[in-house]
Amino acid sequence: MHTTTERLPGLTLTTLTLDVPLDHTDPGGVQIEVFARVATAEDGAGKPYLVFLQGGPGHEAPRPTGVPGNPPWLARALQD
Repeated sequence: MHTTTERLPGLTLTTLTLDVPLDHTDPGGVQIEVFARVATAEDGAGKPYLVFLQGGPGHEAPRPTGVPGNPPWLARALQD
């Protein structure tokens, strides 16, 4: 696993890349890299996770910036 952390005003972003098996029944087989990002408010490290599957074929995948409206639900999600 590889992690990096970036701090923006009012927002901490931790990026993770994980190697996981392509086939969960063959954990020693072919591996793929999975990308994840944890977004927290400055005081939000102890809050529960909200899993959001971002983007996909043909869909925009904006990076969270903490700027109002990007993405529009982020400010509310960080409260709880």
